[in-house]
Amino acid sequence: MRLALAVVLAVVAAGPSLAAKGPGAPFLPVQRVAPQDTGRCEADLVLTDIRLRQATERLSATARAPMAERCGVFREHVRVMRRATDVFRRCTPGHHGRENVAHMQGSIVDWQEIIARNCR
Repeated sequence: MRLALAVVLAVVAAGPSLAAKGPGAPFLPVQRVAPQDTGRCEADLVLTDIRLRQATERLSATARAPMAERCGVFREHVRVMRRATDVFRRCTPGHHGRENVAHMQGSIVDWQEIIARNCR
């Protein structure tokens, strides 16, 4: 379970740069903070991990696709990241939680800029 959380948080911290590196890119070590609602949070964090991995795989799979197709994937990636932000806000309290949410929000801003420049 700790590894799943570390992977989720590493994906968050990597943001758009992870997509450029590909799904096999090494992750940064992240310290786990005990969630307030352990049972629900652990399940939510695992599901978030799965969703973020799938979103990252879609980014990689469409890297050479026409921009119109990639734009839809970019927008879905932002939606997944917003949901993940809510889970991180609820399940990772304290300084680490605030830091993780800030990283996720920064990545969302980065992706929104990419969408604004490339998508109609």
